[in-house]
Amino acid sequence: MKIKSLILLIFISFLLSCQPKNSSEGRLRQRINQYHESIIKGEFGSTWDYLWHEARQNRNRDEWTIFCKESDLDSKPIEFQIKSISISKVKKHVFLAKVKLTGKNVLPKENKIEYAEGEDEWVFENGDWFRYIE
Repeated sequence: MKIKSLILLIFISFLLSCQPKNSSEGRLRQRINQYHESIIKGEFGSTWDYLWHEARQNRNRDEWTIFCKESDLDSKPIEFQIKSISISKVKKHVFLAKVKLTGKNVLPKENKIEYAEGEDEWVFENGDWFRYIE
């Protein structure tokens, strides 16, 4: 009986060690909140650091900031909430998360508020979570 318990403990500790510490859902939620709070505040330059490395290779920080500001003219996010998170392993130490969000946006041209739903994708790579944008 003691051997079975010991084997079970070893197996559980092995499973826990397979997933890097920062790949936890808690860390992902923290990154998502920081990213979207920066967007709501209009601090678009700071969202650059949350982008996946390939997205940063295709544009520079200034282009990203201009893109965000232009997007903000039509529909400005004022509130968001994480509805669900689904994490799947892509390959060793690389995870993909699909994040469903709801929120409210202001439509400045129409002077009204709309409810919005959307989905973000986040990639765990190189020790942390990054927003996946092509």
